[in-house]
Amino acid sequence: MIQAPQGNPFHFMDLSLELQDYAFKFLNISDLKITSRVCRHFNDLVLGTRVTYHGSQFKYSEAREIGKNREICQFLNSKEVIDIAAIKEAAQRWPNTSHLEIIKTDQNIIEICEDFLQQIAELFPSLKSLTLTSRSMDDFEAFKDLSSEDLMIFSDKCPNLTQLTLIDCTMISKEAYAYVIKKCSKLRTICLKGKNVTDQVVQVAMTHLTSLHSMQLFDADITRNAAQYFSIRKDTLTDLLLHSEPEDNENAFTDKDLAEVIAQQKRLRSIDFKGLSVGPISTKALDRLPNLSDRTIRS
Repeated sequence: MIQAPQGNPFHFMDLSLELQDYAFKFLNISDLKITSRVCRHFNDLVLGTRVTYHGSQFKYSEAREIGKNREICQFLNSKEVIDIAAIKEAAQRWPNTSHLEIIKTDQNIIEICEDFLQQIAELFPSLKSLTLTSRSMDDFEAFKDLSSEDLMIFSDKCPNLTQLTLIDCTMISKEAYAYVIKKCSKLRTICLKGKNVTDQVVQVAMTHLTSLHSMQLFDADITRNAAQYFSIRKDTLTDLLLHSEPEDNENAFTDKDLAEVIAQQKRLRSIDFKGLSVGPISTKALDRLPNLSDRTIRS
């Protein structure tokens, strides 16, 4: 208990910043939301306070953005057709959002126009995270009409992206993937799927993304040549998913290649491999990772 000197009134603002910050840790999310409106100083304290949101720890500012993203996602998923008109309506309701997630389900239709991504960039100028993915059991080509040109122009307009997920964008070329990675050099998380995700994507990502922590490449055409690129920027990745189906099976990852990758990324906490040759050499390398808590190996 903090007591004011006898006869002197006590003010919260008389406390050190450390004690003020400590006091805010005892407020729940609802209280923090109210307190943030008192004054600019309180708002700054609230934004830096760590809270538990859906079982995980976040800064309040991050949790607020995640909550906003969930609202936008629920709004779009309530539409039978997700097109630019629906996305414009979402932008009007949540104009300053930095996270956008568009999901194809069995209950909706995604309508892609020629400048789909360019319009998204213009509607959400503060965009830092974009996810285009499918949860449909029947339609795996919801985003097949997205063009390489559209993606490249989008990346010119959104250079501050920190997260990018593009699933089943089958018309996007490997050159376009490389372009967006170079343009969006602040990317921390990339999740890509398709045959045009090649060794070149790995090379460009490891060369240009200084803050990259998570790389997830599904159904990619990754060969053993990509193993050398993981040494360009050592010990940066904490999450690595490689599902590789190389067209040239003779050039597929070997057990030794995989061990080389693991040896260059000792901070890995999560690994998911599919279609790679995991044997005793790479298994020993996995066992030596100090932080590894989740490993999934599939044939």
